Amino acid sequence: MATAPPAGTFHGWRVVGGAFTLATFGWGIAFYGPPIYLHAIRDARGWPVALVSAAMTVHFVVGALVVANLPALYRRLGLATVTKAGALLLACCGAIAGSSPSRPAWRRDCSHRSA
Repeated sequence: MATAPPAGTFHGWRVVGGAFTLATFGWGIAFYGPPIYLHAIRDARGWPVALVSAAMTVHFVVGALVVANLPALYRRLGLATVTKAGALLLACCGAIAGSSPSRPAWRRDCSHRSA
């Protein structure tokens, strides 16, 4: 059986620390990062800037729609289920993005032709 914390324990600073860490990574990487790594992705993969920008735009729009509907998802499926599904989806998308070819198939087919 778990023991209760001492009567004078204040857990608020742990919450503040967790929120600060989440905000640092969330805003620092997801919000302020795209202008910095947009060109790095373009250079590394050979994809057009418009394609990378469109993918980032879709990411933000879908994210906004999901966040707007989180309370309904929590009520319908439960907090733990939604969190686990989000973590699984994030892992799958990261694996797909990490294994993508340096040039998309639609560009590889045309790369040998002259202008």
